[in-house]
Amino acid sequence: MWCVRKMAEAKEERANRREQRRINKMIEKQLKKEKREYRSTHRLQIVGLEGSGKSTLIQQMRLHADDFDFERRRQVGAEIRAAVKQAMRALVTTLETEGDAQGLEEDIEVVKTADDEDEDFFKSAMRLWSCDRVKSCLGEMLADGRTSEELSSHHDFLDSAKYFFDNLERVGCLFYVPTDADVLRQYTPTHSVLEAKIKMDNITFCLFEVNRGNDSHYYKWIQYAASDVIAVVFVVDLSAYDVLVYSGSGASATMSIKRQNSGTQFKYTKMRDAIALFTSVWNNPLIRQKSVILLLNKLDRLEEKVMAETSKMSEFFPEYRTYKITCPQALDELKHGASWRLVKAKYFLRDCFLEIAAHKQNSNHQCYHYFTSATNVGDVIKEIFNGCCRDILQRIHLRMHEIL
Repeated sequence: MWCVRKMAEAKEERANRREQRRINKMIEKQLKKEKREYRSTHRLQIVGLEGSGKSTLIQQMRLHADDFDFERRRQVGAEIRAAVKQAMRALVTTLETEGDAQGLEEDIEVVKTADDEDEDFFKSAMRLWSCDRVKSCLGEMLADGRTSEELSSHHDFLDSAKYFFDNLERVGCLFYVPTDADVLRQYTPTHSVLEAKIKMDNITFCLFEVNRGNDSHYYKWIQYAASDVIAVVFVVDLSAYDVLVYSGSGASATMSIKRQNSGTQFKYTKMRDAIALFTSVWNNPLIRQKSVILLLNKLDRLEEKVMAETSKMSEFFPEYRTYKITCPQALDELKHGASWRLVKAKYFLRDCFLEIAAHKQNSNHQCYHYFTSATNVGDVIKEIFNGCCRDILQRIHLRMHEIL
């Protein structure tokens, strides 16, 4: 009896060892597969200030890669409806504060108390949005950067608020599913890691964005960029040239008025914050062997502001008064009928960054730049991956073989 029990135990032990070996082989095989995939994927780190359009770029990549299923769209739809409620409530609060709410009290009360899933909320919101006073109030908020306390954490949604307010009937439907345009216009702050993969001619690229958070997080991602990415994608909001930065906000937490060496005062804006961040990224010794892809984003918003002349560039950048258009590409745009005001504004802002990028330590430290609109970057994505990314990869391979 003892021998039989021992034989059974030995048989069971051998079976357990075989099962363990089988599991180990499966794990090793999976690890090798993931390692091959990791090595064959070229990663790009996205950097930029909050609200510059980094998350929208990731969303555009996902849409391009057809990586946006029905459930994810429904989730984004819920976020859009909540943001619409927040924006509309901020709008009516501003109306009441300025004493422009006469005759709208009933709908304002519904908007302030009803749930965003409530049909009455969207009916009242549509009636309010049909009023010229409400539209003018939003235009003023966009023009001078005013926000109520309620909307302070959702300020960047204001850029797309008019679009969603114009589509309230569709957004208010019970079974609302956002379109591609809706997805791209929805502002979603990054709280962890966002990434998207895209395959171009059998080459896999992965763009990822990490919430920058505080300065300790900044140094963590800059160290990662030094070792594991082929390039840094720096995204700039061109329309932020007139968005003031006050004490306690923004990357540098400075006062809104600063003084240049010449003694002239100027208003400190989010664009100057972006230039300061770009300078620190470009000059960081850890990434001097990496290239930077500069995306000058939200060109459509810049055009709206420049053409409306609601805020003059020279009020925020005194050097703009003496800026001369010399770039051949800009002159060519003028020849083809482009607006002189828009061309001067966008190339002036571009040169603010390219002047910094002109100071490079070696030939591997390249800066590629593109003008983009966050909601229409499909062609630019193809140009980036078929153009500068291929050039970057070629430089990397030449450097590996000590040819460059």
